[in-house]
Amino acid sequence: MLDGEFIVPGENGAPDFEAAMEVFRSSKSTHFYQFCIFDIIYLNHEKVAQKPLWERKELLDSLAIEHKHIVVSKWMYGHGIEYFQLTQDKGLEGIVLKDKNSPYEHKRSKHWYKVINYQYDSVDIVGLRKDKFGWLLAFKDGRPAGIMEFVPIKERKLLYSLKTSTGEDEKYIYTKPIPCKVKYRNLTKNNLLRIPSFDSWE
Repeated sequence: MLDGEFIVPGENGAPDFEAAMEVFRSSKSTHFYQFCIFDIIYLNHEKVAQKPLWERKELLDSLAIEHKHIVVSKWMYGHGIEYFQLTQDKGLEGIVLKDKNSPYEHKRSKHWYKVINYQYDSVDIVGLRKDKFGWLLAFKDGRPAGIMEFVPIKERKLLYSLKTSTGEDEKYIYTKPIPCKVKYRNLTKNNLLRIPSFDSWE
């Protein structure tokens, strides 16, 4: 029994999140997909979940899996800073730091730490979503930048105290442009910010 993640490799080999979603949504998708394995739970009917991570990784490597739709995640001891800098150079999403002696857990673990390679940009808040929380964003040249849902309560209250409304429709209350800085994972194929979150006011 293996644990891993379903991915669609992009042109540069990096996982393409949007393409992976397309595979799940449509049986007609022609994207090449892979199962990227990063852990092992059972081997030959024996539970190995409580063995330390380094030992489970060695067990994975010993399987010598060869299949075009299956790939084993690469790993190394130490060199976290250098490895993270490499993901920045390649424009990848980030890395996961793991305690080499940690057991397998069926949940987010204190032994694992995800370090995300955030991108930053200055944008304008131009509207408030009505049906559920979300701020409508625009790039400085006026192009749509997406919806921001991750905003601290303090900043939400501050914005709502401002009198900046310029009109509304069924979906949004529009505002005068309010500058702020956001962090996000990457740009989508439609040139929108993927998972933007509030960083600071400008």
